[in-house]
Amino acid sequence: MKRTLAAVALFLGFTLSASALQLTGRDIVIPSAGRTPGVNGTMWQTDLILTNLTPSYSTLTLHVVFLSGGESGAIDVQVPRYGTVVLRDFVRTRFGAQQGLGMVRVMAGPTDAIIAARAWVYHTGGGLELGQNVQGVEYSSLKRTAFVPGLSATGGNRSNLGIANPNGSAASIAVTGYDESGAVTRTANLVIPANGTYQSDLISIFGSAARTSGLTAAVTSDVPVYAFGSVVRDTSGDPYFVMGAEASDLSGRELVIPLAGRAPGGHGTEWKTDLILSNLSPNHPSLTVRVDFLGETREVSVPRYGTVILRDFGRGLELGLVRVSAEPADAVIAARAWVYNHGGGVELGQNVQGLRLDSLPRQIVIPSLSIADGNRANFGVANPGDTEAVVTVDVEHLNRRNVQTIRVAPRSVAHLDIASFIDQHISDPNGVTLRIDSTEPVYAYGSVIRNAGGDPYFVTPEAHRAIAPLAPPCANPAPLYLHEIPAPGYIFLFHFRPDIDARAVTLRLAATYGFTPTYIYDAIGGFSAELTPEMVAGIRCEPEVRFGNQNAYGWVDD
Repeated sequence: MKRTLAAVALFLGFTLSASALQLTGRDIVIPSAGRTPGVNGTMWQTDLILTNLTPSYSTLTLHVVFLSGGESGAIDVQVPRYGTVVLRDFVRTRFGAQQGLGMVRVMAGPTDAIIAARAWVYHTGGGLELGQNVQGVEYSSLKRTAFVPGLSATGGNRSNLGIANPNGSAASIAVTGYDESGAVTRTANLVIPANGTYQSDLISIFGSAARTSGLTAAVTSDVPVYAFGSVVRDTSGDPYFVMGAEASDLSGRELVIPLAGRAPGGHGTEWKTDLILSNLSPNHPSLTVRVDFLGETREVSVPRYGTVILRDFGRGLELGLVRVSAEPADAVIAARAWVYNHGGGVELGQNVQGLRLDSLPRQIVIPSLSIADGNRANFGVANPGDTEAVVTVDVEHLNRRNVQTIRVAPRSVAHLDIASFIDQHISDPNGVTLRIDSTEPVYAYGSVIRNAGGDPYFVTPEAHRAIAPLAPPCANPAPLYLHEIPAPGYIFLFHFRPDIDARAVTLRLAATYGFTPTYIYDAIGGFSAELTPEMVAGIRCEPEVRFGNQNAYGWVDD
């Protein structure tokens, strides 16, 4: 049986839940990006990766603002629907500067815009290109409190704590450090200017007591901020990014890490995993954390605000998903995995973020995975539940669609190579975006291994969200039906009345609101068109309109 993607009219309403911390939106903050000298003659550079996830616009103009050292610059970038644009070494190529470090804001004008943005921050000059994936976050979802757990400043590792203040006023901030045993190292008070970014190493902030393998930083601010960590591994110089978040966003009582364990790699290497567990519960001096992996259970005691690292976690040569949980009901834990390649002379890895089990969605977006220029990209779907998940993966690339369905057994993960999965060579260096629709809540993710240095990075998923429609400017608007997986355009139908001429009414509305009809339905009375939120709101108030429907993607079996 072949399953084909089709745009269909679904006259349904919906409710879509998503994590409070949003990785997509219309105003994205990237907390640290730029171009600056590194140690041993290296140079830190940044590629900005911008994706348009809005079904309503074939092309979207994104406004990119770089805020550095009290100065700012801005450019506009055109991004096609479900497409990605990569601004390589953007400080030099787009802003004409040789140095500059700060924060990036990426904004879209339309109220129904959905965009994603992140940065690949890497250093060159040391023989390898090694970097970290810096995740952009929707400005409106930032909080005043955040934890940044599991930072390492021992064994030659170097860790920094950063805080970006994307507000028009200064931020007054208190930062407390806790070592791996949960003991307080020091509390520091900071003032970060408006639209400013602070970044410093752990020893400078918290003193020598910060020389610990698992420091947790607790950040409290009087305005919403983006707190983050960055760890540079001593064994290779490979950095990785740790996204800070309010305890309720990336932590909870039950978490899922989609892929961990041990497996053979290329050229005689081996993939290994360090599991990093943190107790963020203020009410419990110690928590017993339960780790379930491949049918086996292990219990670990973690002190309050402390961290335990299970090094080379796993058994034999097996990979699988990990479920991490704790009692009682108000327990708050954080978990992630450092999955690294060992044996090739350098240790290169990726930070795999654990997510709350109760926050996992059924509709997911994984943006901008590239296998051009020798890069290798994988994606996976982890099903932590007890029911088989039927998962449809939709790839739109260079005006072509490729849709396939996979089945993921309970408590298991499907890990797939993108090139072989879609059965075509992807030459676009900007990569592809995957849209995933599952019958069960799942953790879908991406992973890219850079050809320039063999350095992998993890791409965190985001629930596929829809923006709420604008409120119509009338007391009794016509109903509007939406769908979780929208396709471009809307259909509006008119009342069945002999005095309503569908063609005449459609042409009048087109002239009034400034749109071009795609089709006019003379027989049933109505039209279809691509419309802005403002157009939709106004049309719903027209007396001839019976109801409107947002187009959607559905499936046809043949």
